Amino acid sequence: MTETVRRSAESVIQTGHTAYPVLTPDSTVATGLPVMVASGLRGLKGAGQRGASDRPESIHRFRIGLRRLRSVLSAFSTVLPEDERRGLSRRLGSLGRSYSRLREWDVFIADTVQPLAESLPDEPSIVELEATAREARNHALPDTGSLRRQVEDIATTIEEAEWLQRPTGTFALDWEKDLSDFASELLAKRHRRLRKRLKKVDIADQEDFHRLRIQAKKIRYPTEMFRNLFDP
Repeated sequence: MTETVRRSAESVIQTGHTAYPVLTPDSTVATGLPVMVASGLRGLKGAGQRGASDRPESIHRFRIGLRRLRSVLSAFSTVLPEDERRGLSRRLGSLGRSYSRLREWDVFIADTVQPLAESLPDEPSIVELEATAREARNHALPDTGSLRRQVEDIATTIEEAEWLQRPTGTFALDWEKDLSDFASELLAKRHRRLRKRLKKVDIADQEDFHRLRIQAKKIRYPTEMFRNLFDP
């Protein structure tokens, strides 16, 4: 782990399953970004260290960790080199999608099959349904290696990415900006986009509703990341 990322990792607090960055009022983009990255990595590593890598809870936390890292890259997109940022974001996104079907089976088993099995413990069709669902879940496990190994690979990639630790090209002045001002502008911009989509969303249209959820997450995650820069 590089010294920059190591120091940043010390500026993270854990609340429940989520690692939140600790930011100070005088933080700049240059000091805040490594803390945000370290926060994302901490959450991701927690998923790879909790028992069997195919456990539903581990899979869920792993996918959340990937999304939060992508959220950091998105939040700081205007001060990072585009090609490198997009490349890493695509890699994280592709890895998360490889576990999508598995997560769907986990939710189906936990929210539908298990309650039925508890209500009707001796019903043969429910027993068969549960066995079939668990078999389908096992088939949905991606052949990408253990979670721990994948987390280690991602951590190595991020820790070796100098563009995440110091400004490149013409971004030097941007990295000196006050982080509170940077965050305020970002949240205001995303809030406007969300309100605009709310005015025309068709809730009955599944794709349209999905896009709305994505827009909401794009403001939710940075709101959580920048939480202690502002009054509650």
